[in-house]
Amino acid sequence: MATYQELMDAARRADAAGDEPAARRFLELAAPMRGQQSPPEPTSTLEDFIAGTGAFAEPGSAPAPAPAMPVDSQNVPLEDFLASDPSTLDQIGRAAQTNLQAVGRGLANIAGAPMDLTGAAIDLGLFGLEKAANTVLPEPVDLPRLGQMPLGSQHLKDSAGNLMAAIGVDPIERENMHRSERFTGDALEFGTEATVAGLGLKKAADARFPGGNTKGVTPRTGDAFLAPYVGRGTAPVATDTAAGVGAGIGYNFADENFPDSDEAKLIAMFLGGAGGAVASDVPGMVSGTVSAIDGMRPSNAPYGEGSLAPVSKRLVQHARNFFEEALTNPTAARDTVKARYSEAQRTGDAMPTTGIASDDIGLIALEKGSRIKNPVPFEEADQRLVDSAQQKITGLKDDGADMGAVRQEVQSRPAQLAGDRDARALPLLQQAEQSGAVINPQPVVDKIDSVLAQAKRPAVVNAMNEARRMLNRTGSDELDTTVSGLYETRKAINDIIEGRGDNPTGRYAKKELIEVRNVLDDELEKAVPEFRQYLDEYRTGSRPLDVFSDSEAVKRLAVTDPRNVAKNVLSGSEYGTENILKEVNEALKANPDAQRGWKAAVAEVLVDKVTNTNTAITRSAEGPVSIAKMQRVWKQHEKDLANIFTPEEMAAANRAHKILEPLGNLARKSTAGSPTATNQQLANALEASVLAYTGNAIQTGMIMRRVKVAANLIPGIQDMTLESKLSKLVERLWNDPELFIHIMDQPAKQGTDKAWNARLNRLIAGTEYVKADEEPSEDEQLQNMIMEGAQ
Repeated sequence: MATYQELMDAARRADAAGDEPAARRFLELAAPMRGQQSPPEPTSTLEDFIAGTGAFAEPGSAPAPAPAMPVDSQNVPLEDFLASDPSTLDQIGRAAQTNLQAVGRGLANIAGAPMDLTGAAIDLGLFGLEKAANTVLPEPVDLPRLGQMPLGSQHLKDSAGNLMAAIGVDPIERENMHRSERFTGDALEFGTEATVAGLGLKKAADARFPGGNTKGVTPRTGDAFLAPYVGRGTAPVATDTAAGVGAGIGYNFADENFPDSDEAKLIAMFLGGAGGAVASDVPGMVSGTVSAIDGMRPSNAPYGEGSLAPVSKRLVQHARNFFEEALTNPTAARDTVKARYSEAQRTGDAMPTTGIASDDIGLIALEKGSRIKNPVPFEEADQRLVDSAQQKITGLKDDGADMGAVRQEVQSRPAQLAGDRDARALPLLQQAEQSGAVINPQPVVDKIDSVLAQAKRPAVVNAMNEARRMLNRTGSDELDTTVSGLYETRKAINDIIEGRGDNPTGRYAKKELIEVRNVLDDELEKAVPEFRQYLDEYRTGSRPLDVFSDSEAVKRLAVTDPRNVAKNVLSGSEYGTENILKEVNEALKANPDAQRGWKAAVAEVLVDKVTNTNTAITRSAEGPVSIAKMQRVWKQHEKDLANIFTPEEMAAANRAHKILEPLGNLARKSTAGSPTATNQQLANALEASVLAYTGNAIQTGMIMRRVKVAANLIPGIQDMTLESKLSKLVERLWNDPELFIHIMDQPAKQGTDKAWNARLNRLIAGTEYVKADEEPSEDEQLQNMIMEGAQ
């Protein structure tokens, strides 16, 4: 006896088979049975009815025509009628069951995947062994296959169906489902599978990279699957779900229309998964499309005459992203390059290459890699720096100066100064001597006696006795009271103080003798005020002479070439050279020609001190400027040189020092780390996923490598790649700091986020899936290439 449900299922199967008349006949038969507890007995089999030879009727009655359908049933679409046939409660229950079964199938696919993959790997190995054996053995070998594995996805599905039957709920098989139920079920099954897998990968990514921080984590091959989930929240999982639902819809379409074509199902799943992922972010897709179109517009990067054609905004932004990742401090590097570029523009000097001008260890490492690959343009740029500094330094030399004027000045100036002094002071002394004044020397005698009363040192005693004797008139024991006589006494005391007597005892009694002399001066001034005026004038006039008698450097200028003195001053072997230079300047200040000669001597020695002797590698008569020598001389003598040269000349010399500073960065140990190994692991992971599907590792691996090699060999293809364009852009900016400044001034924005990585598709009998990561991003590919050049 057919039940109401069986009749409705038969109608659905007929509809699925495209036999609409049969489906309507089943509906006509089932219509009177709505709400009945038991159906009428049939007078013919269900198969007879389908063939049009039988009917259903009440028990014991003669065959009768089927009851007519409602008047408007012929005009109602069959699918609508089928959908409205069960009661609302029946509909809800059936929909809930089919949907739960779909979710269960998705979970079973995830749970059984490890065993499915294990079985597939073993079967693949058995297949390989079988092929190998059949090539060497005379009789064919047919090895068994494992097939469905215990605890595999199909085993779990069958177990779930048996459990449902045991509790009185018969599973609804796929062939008994309506098209809409199969559509919803496939979407739910694939969506569930993708969601659970995505959540698992996200959890693993959060555990391996807490807070989304990938710095300092040793790369692993498995990171290829986790990378899209790092630091992006739940967005990748949502995309996974959308991709899974799309793949399910694609599978359903192919299964309904091409049930016997595995290729159609595979293609439809891929297309559906891609469409679902894209559709999950329609605003982002639109924004990305607009951004991509805008990114293809020419950028406003500065281009000099004969340079590359204008590049796109997208390329400039990729370069910016690359530098943001590679540089130690992108902002500081940009500011340093800009400051040096502005100074070079202002002064008209040569500009160092961008890497060494930045003082940034990361950018220096990149430039050093380019210097290894193509050193010629960098050597030319460095030579321009050296030549520019050379011009600044050699510009200090004065070939027209008379260095002999220095010696002449030192030899003649003391006599001139003494003559000028005496011309002003001696008339005052003569006036005092001719005054006829009587001087009282007794206070001087008392001072000597008080010292002798306490003195114990022989030198002091002898000096005081000598001074006392000098107070007497010549040839007499009487004290001298004349101005002229006591003035001679004063000079004699000075001779004792300076050690110009018969013995040097006065130098050891200098303090006591000066006190005696001061008392004598007071007594002379009391009687003759002109004497004090004479002393003041004499002392003032004698002061400029001190440098000629006290300074060893000035004394040497009187007997040797001034360059010898300058060489000794700038030798770096003595400290306090600033005072020495001040003494020389003081001695020569009254003679402009001597000053010019001295400055020319210092400039010539300075050039010799900061240059090497190999004139073959420079474009001037002097050897090339040495950075190390410049640094040593400037460290010790910058303030000293400021006492010789004008502010303008010092600015030029300092500029030469600043010009050469960046070349010192080439000596920094700036070996850049390369992400090559990490990206190789990512590439290997992608390749492994393809090999797993094809089952032919050797052939597929060779094909993939051949494709890569062929792409590099095709003329013009390599130049069209983003890597090639970015490489040319980077190579150009080493000698174009303005371009680097412009790129780093651009707003830091990503044209697109990392490509979504949720292409979850079921492969090989619906049990194996592969998460295939995208190729390394364009920025990462360029970074690999530049970093490899830095090795």
